[in-house]
Amino acid sequence: MKEENLQIVLYRIAKNANIAKIVSFFSRGNLLTKQKIKRLLSDLPRIVCEVSSQNEAEMFQASLDELGCITEIETVITDSNGHFRLVKKHYMMLKKELSKALRGRTSLAFFRVQISSDYPDIILPSMLGDFQEKFSMYFRESDTVIGIDEDQLLLLGFTTDRKGALLVQNKIKQAIQELLPGSTRAKVDFSIFPDEGLSISNLFQQAHPLTDDIVSEDPIEIRVALPKYAEGASERARDQQRIGTIQLYFTRARGRLFQRLLSLDPKTLWHGLSNLTNKEQRDFLNRLPFDYKAAPALEKIINSNPWVVSDKQLEKHLEEIIYSMTIEEGLEDRKRNAASITAMLNDIESLPVLPVVALKLFNILADPDATIDALVKVIETDASLTLKLLKIVNSAFYGVSRKIDTVKESVMILGTDEIKNLSFGLSAAKTFQNFSADGLKNPNALWHHSIGTAIIAENLCRKLPVIKGSGAFTAGLIHDTGKIFLIEHFPELYNNAYRTAVKYKLPVYEMEEEKFELNHAMIGKFVANRWNLPESLSQAIACHHQHQPDDAHEISSLPAIISLSDYLYHKITYAAESAAPSTSLAYGQFSVLKRVFKGIDSKMLESMAKEMATILEDNRELFSLT
Repeated sequence: MKEENLQIVLYRIAKNANIAKIVSFFSRGNLLTKQKIKRLLSDLPRIVCEVSSQNEAEMFQASLDELGCITEIETVITDSNGHFRLVKKHYMMLKKELSKALRGRTSLAFFRVQISSDYPDIILPSMLGDFQEKFSMYFRESDTVIGIDEDQLLLLGFTTDRKGALLVQNKIKQAIQELLPGSTRAKVDFSIFPDEGLSISNLFQQAHPLTDDIVSEDPIEIRVALPKYAEGASERARDQQRIGTIQLYFTRARGRLFQRLLSLDPKTLWHGLSNLTNKEQRDFLNRLPFDYKAAPALEKIINSNPWVVSDKQLEKHLEEIIYSMTIEEGLEDRKRNAASITAMLNDIESLPVLPVVALKLFNILADPDATIDALVKVIETDASLTLKLLKIVNSAFYGVSRKIDTVKESVMILGTDEIKNLSFGLSAAKTFQNFSADGLKNPNALWHHSIGTAIIAENLCRKLPVIKGSGAFTAGLIHDTGKIFLIEHFPELYNNAYRTAVKYKLPVYEMEEEKFELNHAMIGKFVANRWNLPESLSQAIACHHQHQPDDAHEISSLPAIISLSDYLYHKITYAAESAAPSTSLAYGQFSVLKRVFKGIDSKMLESMAKEMATILEDNRELFSLT
């Protein structure tokens, strides 16, 4: 049994509206509390009230219209037991998704995220507004985010079991901690359709917490925009402005500017970092090169979080360094370039297209009931893919003792999962054949790097039972998908970043961020999400240059392996080249690798590079697969 009511939602306030009159209207008869009025005026849309009749709703809307308030009347459906409350259009959308899931015999996961704050005076953003879009960027394109009300979101996505749900919770945690102010608390309830309920009401009723509440750990920080230095300004105001400027550079410096900060000692670095949130401090730490000598000392300081005593001379020294960076102009250029790239990414026609065979293979990968014959049939429809697959299977890469002549025979010998991943990676990598490489000095270099990284990644994973069979070969093949997008649509911008990286011996991704705020790994993740790739592959693409260590071992390990493989390939092939950019592992990546490879250090990396150089030489025939 469902009940229908009407709610009035305030979406916008006209520029010429009289705010005092609006406040007076909402204050009349205690229609809204002072806190609710503050929330209305700070972030829209917000629910103003709920009424029972259309006539009452229209009269209320007319009064608000006279005040310059742009509102909408929405029908709300509530089940009789009070398990859920949804706008009718969202209710109908959910019913449609459930029907599609039943017809496709798939499972759907419902995540209800409820936010609150330990500080009643803090105004959290409305879950009905732009926050939905920002939040959805952390998830796959196929996942759906719905604002239930001002304080609740519903995330709907494909999943198979509760383990998969835990991976989603980690992304929810990341979104909460990065998008919301400190001490924001998020309660996450979860249920699976159809296993735990066949109706919307059942799913809400059966929803149960995954783990403890998620809390944004950073302290509440109220930032006030200070005016530029003025005659007679207080010394305290000038100090605050100086600290704000220092904060800006420590969070935004990239490329050459970031390298300049690395010349500072840990004490000076901490003076610049101390006023940042803990997350910003750790982001800075994890960007450092893994062999940066001061990194361990800086990590200890960040962990202990000592109080910083004001030091005018040190602050002046920092200011002089920052002034010499002349970053303002660069930030404006960076912002404009980022806007152009983002606009192109949002144009679906501009994105690389996943080949048809790869799409069919992806569907087989996602279907636990798919037969060997179905897999073989799809592979054999593509003669080029069949030849590449048999060439790899018969190469030194697998070292099979006898020649394999058919796809079915390769499946029988190497296993279904191995051939699934290998075939999907090879077919997805066709994007390397279909893009314009005009202006590249060596068009084949990108493919050679990708196949080389894939070979190294697979060999590394064979030594690690924990992540063996995780799709490392596929991840290695497509980890630089973002470069394809940049080279095809922004060749001049990309080549400029590459040439500057070569000139100053810096990693290419650092120069990409200096020039246009994004790097090819971030762009690659966007493309991977558009392709609806598995989370493990998406993360490997996104984090193969920068990685924030977390507690989810299975999420962290594959990106770290791909970053190590990328590093080793560059170390092997660029050693003899003078016109090559620098290559390095970031401190955050190395922190994960130390968990995966016990005792790893510079000497072990040298040993790995020699071993992998031999393996690449033994598999040189695979570089001509395209």
